[in-house]
Amino acid sequence: MKSTRLEVFFYIEPDVPAYLSDSDGMVLDFEDWSGDEIIVSSPHYFASDRIAELILNNGFTGCSSSKINTRLTEKFPVLSSFVSIPEFSVLNIEGRVKEIPRSLRLVDWLQESAWSGHDVCLGPKNELVFSQRCLRAIPLECLPNARIKTFSMFICEL
Repeated sequence: MKSTRLEVFFYIEPDVPAYLSDSDGMVLDFEDWSGDEIIVSSPHYFASDRIAELILNNGFTGCSSSKINTRLTEKFPVLSSFVSIPEFSVLNIEGRVKEIPRSLRLVDWLQESAWSGHDVCLGPKNELVFSQRCLRAIPLECLPNARIKTFSMFICEL
């Protein structure tokens, strides 16, 4: 007998304290940093090495990570003179999820085409989406400025 559970997914709207610079290869340039360990510089998402390892070591699916060089801009010392920035990695997200109408959220055949089955996904407009299991594993103090909103629900077979 198959058992199922309801899986809830959440949008993570990270802080944007940095931008990508291609002048020296792919470098993440920080102008400021307020403590968020998941950040965005469109179209890429980045996580501190601590968060990337937490996601990968706990068996959450849908992403891998690769190191990225970081650099502080000229503005950084003025804005954040007592801040130490952790090492960051690019989140290479393979998981995909589509929002489906509320009235159809629990229909199995629609879910199969709407969700790749992963814990870390990109939403329909390139939004970062985490499963509830994955989000629970991340300490909330790692996301002090991120906005977190409910995205959707899917039935999972265990």
